Amino acid sequence: WIPLEEFTNIQKIGNGGFSEIFRATWNKGRIKNVSEIGTAYRSPDEVILKVLDKSQDIDVEFLKELDFTYKFTNARSLRLISVYGVTQDSESKNYAFVMQYFRDGDLHKFLSKFFAEIPWGKKHDILNRIIWDLVNQQQTH
Repeated sequence: WIPLEEFTNIQKIGNGGFSEIFRATWNKGRIKNVSEIGTAYRSPDEVILKVLDKSQDIDVEFLKELDFTYKFTNARSLRLISVYGVTQDSESKNYAFVMQYFRDGDLHKFLSKFFAEIPWGKKHDILNRIIWDLVNQQQTH
């Protein structure tokens, strides 16, 4: 859980399926290193806040989005997007995923621009993971 107060410079940059997308500065930032004695080192991060529409009352659609986002972003073979946590808009009470920011916009734009730099083994892993997720999604519906 990340309190909304830890974010500044919040700017809307787009819309997604069931969501609004914002860019923000996470002032506390994610843990970047831990010393031998357990001290965590952090610094500010640019992040994406994916605010899920009508999520103030958690329902099946919210849980599906949560499940999909978690599986897609934290799959061992994928590791393209990191989800750092969840926050909540204090006015609307909608929940938001706190996600890795791509300097060139969304994942699609990032992959389009840097596709040539991604090793073929990683491309193969990405494709396999997408196919696996699509097959499993078909089996659950």
